[in-house]
Amino acid sequence: MYRYFTIITLILFLTGCGENVEVTQKKFEKEDNYIIKALLAKNRGDYNLSKHYVKLLYDKTDNPVYKKEFIKLTYLNKEYNKTIQLSKNYLDNFKIHNAEVEKYLVLSEFALKDYKQALKISKLLLQKNRSLQNYSFIAFSYLKLKDYKNAIKYFKSMYAIKPSEIIVLKIGDILIKNLNNAKEALSYYQTYIREQGCHKAVCLRMLAIYRFMYDIPNMIAIYEKFIKTDNNPIYKKNLLNLYIQSKMYNKAIKFIKENNYPNEWLLELYEVKKDYKNSAKVSYKLYKTTKAKVYLYKYAIFKFQASKHTKQDAKELVKTLLPIVDKLNSPVIYNYVGYILIDYNINYHKGISLVKKALKVKPNNDYYIDSLAWGYYKLHKCNLAYQEMLKIKTKKEKDIQEHIQKIKRCKNDFKQNYRKNKRKIKNKK
Repeated sequence: MYRYFTIITLILFLTGCGENVEVTQKKFEKEDNYIIKALLAKNRGDYNLSKHYVKLLYDKTDNPVYKKEFIKLTYLNKEYNKTIQLSKNYLDNFKIHNAEVEKYLVLSEFALKDYKQALKISKLLLQKNRSLQNYSFIAFSYLKLKDYKNAIKYFKSMYAIKPSEIIVLKIGDILIKNLNNAKEALSYYQTYIREQGCHKAVCLRMLAIYRFMYDIPNMIAIYEKFIKTDNNPIYKKNLLNLYIQSKMYNKAIKFIKENNYPNEWLLELYEVKKDYKNSAKVSYKLYKTTKAKVYLYKYAIFKFQASKHTKQDAKELVKTLLPIVDKLNSPVIYNYVGYILIDYNINYHKGISLVKKALKVKPNNDYYIDSLAWGYYKLHKCNLAYQEMLKIKTKKEKDIQEHIQKIKRCKNDFKQNYRKNKRKIKNKK
């Protein structure tokens, strides 16, 4: 019973110590008791007490495993000079390579900020064993000494041995911040993502660089890979914004549908694309779900825009909009419905009255003034129409130019006819 208990507890005690040790029997009666006491003290952070029991274990058994644990506890207790001495003694006495003891030796030099000594020891260790740990000691020593060219050389060696997220990020940081070489950093990130996948920290670092460079296509490519492994809604919305910013409307529409985003977003994109057929469908769907009159208005307009713009199409539009136009109470809508009534010869007087409502809100709006002038023109009130057109400041719009020409012609024709008629009356007298 005691024999097996000691084996199990010692294995637990030595987990992570770097070598396998088999214990066939207890060396003294209280060995298992001391192991438990040392473990409990260590777990609650009482390293002095744990060291006490571990020293007793080593003194009574002469087992190097206890010696290693004592060195570890000395380091954890922040007795760095003592850790250095103990580590050197261990390595000299046992004449064997031990990665864990070497680790505490170098880490103690780091803790004392003696980076030159850490570098010296690390280079000696690397000659004996070309391990990833020893390369890392040298790389970080050079980094602490601000010798970035040598630091990057050893970090690259580490990456060649075993590519990892931590190493590639460190390489990128040094290349960008210390060696002013963002291009090579990007190359390392791209290789890592291609071979290892779009890990969060690496992809975020790349995004930051591409954002700084305003490289939207590459930002999109990274986000597209990123969201396959990270379903963060912020990243997904950032990707959608980039699609829209790049005018990749079809991709944006597909993305909205796949992610069940609001139909309002879908409607905006269909509007931007001038896809009136789908705009009408989505507007009607929104009207059915929300009962908001603005969507009924949009549905009617988009349905009309998607039609052949016949007088019958215009009549259907007006039939839908007239009952709700006052409820919407918008100058834009007043003008739009009024202009349709005028331009399609449906009801000039009603159209003019609606346009005047729009002008009450925005009396200097060129488009509203043009609609009113056009209404007067349709009623053959050419002088009134011309007087309104004189108020327009921006006359570059094609429709406005056409209206001006027709209204001028109408005014001139009216003058000529008026003079002819006046002469006829005079001659008759």
